[in-house]
Amino acid sequence: SFWYSMYGSGIGTLSIIGDGTSVWNKSGDQGHGWSKGYVFIGQQNSYTIDIKATIGKSPNARIAIDDVAMMHCHDSAPAACTKKEFQCKASTRCISNVKQCNGIEDCADGSDEEGCSTVGNCNFEKGLCGWKHSRSNDFNFIVQKGTDAIENKGPLFDHTTETNQGHYIYAESSGKKAGAKATLFSPWLTFNTECTVRFAFYMYGDKGDTLWLNVTDDYSNNALWNSSKVAVSQKWHTIEVKVPRA
Repeated sequence: SFWYSMYGSGIGTLSIIGDGTSVWNKSGDQGHGWSKGYVFIGQQNSYTIDIKATIGKSPNARIAIDDVAMMHCHDSAPAACTKKEFQCKASTRCISNVKQCNGIEDCADGSDEEGCSTVGNCNFEKGLCGWKHSRSNDFNFIVQKGTDAIENKGPLFDHTTETNQGHYIYAESSGKKAGAKATLFSPWLTFNTECTVRFAFYMYGDKGDTLWLNVTDDYSNNALWNSSKVAVSQKWHTIEVKVPRA
């Protein structure tokens, strides 16, 4: 169910699309105020819903949607989660592995955040989580959110919440000399088995900047991963890097 408002002459059409097929639509002025709409989906194994507004002849007409509710919708039971998915304990829902231990409860029962190490994990919603800037930095990473990204300086949404209110760390390269570096150190980690570091990154532009992941111990500093490839599209990428036992 959902509430909609369509007011003004020459307003156009509001449509609900289910798996590519129109299942509900309204056209023209529906009066000043809100109306409630219902769409019956029925039992489906997998289904997507699109809300589509088509502009009419008048630029002053308005279409608005609010309070979308999925009623009596339950996760379907897949045969099994894939190797790249995590299955929530209290349901049959499968989520991407990249959503496990990201600080957000993507499973209703919170099982995707159980048993996660708290040392080093950070989604930057509450600052740097114990990570520290290097004293030798030429400049520092900054914590910002999508609404802070002006003039294309940084992503318009974060990877964790996928909204413009979610936070991430950002290295602003404009105005910096070639070779300028910003380094962020994790808290000291202790592990007895091979550790895997998973993170999301976003690189966009034409300068060919480089992002590095290094591991430092009492004796050395070694590069494990780097990327100088400029993204061809403005989107987040996820990577997993194995850290060998010292």
